Amino acid sequence: MRRIALITLGAGFLIGLATVAGVLYLEHELSSPGFMAFLQRGCAKEAKRVFLHAGWPPDGVVNGSVAHYSSHYNAHVGRCLMLVAITTNDPRDKETRKSYTVGDAYEQVTYAQYFETALPGFATSVLRCDLTVPKEKPVLCHTAKEWNLLVKPYFDTGALTH
Repeated sequence: MRRIALITLGAGFLIGLATVAGVLYLEHELSSPGFMAFLQRGCAKEAKRVFLHAGWPPDGVVNGSVAHYSSHYNAHVGRCLMLVAITTNDPRDKETRKSYTVGDAYEQVTYAQYFETALPGFATSVLRCDLTVPKEKPVLCHTAKEWNLLVKPYFDTGALTH
């Protein structure tokens, strides 16, 4: 009986050791520059597909609105994040509207939104500014600076330029 118990314990130990080694190898492979580049390329391809599927042409210009997008695979959160920025200039009243959205390109879930409008001679009005991360309470913001601080940990290139 003792030998069987020792063999079982030994087999369990070996399986556990093999599992730990496998996890460490997988973590190493997932963090390798080649694998990260693979994830970034896949993310960029998906972001482009989502942008075009939303009806934007490759140049991003439609009826006075200009849109562009950028993507970033965030390894920390394990998501393909996509930033879409849209600027519309209304020639009648000279109003400028800007919107920025950060979301997951694969799941098409929105995490952060910013929308502002400006008329010549008036202060810019921020109509929406928020961040909603899964399993966390939504965070509201009121300025472009606050937006930048909210999205920076998730999407470094999501910062607004004013």
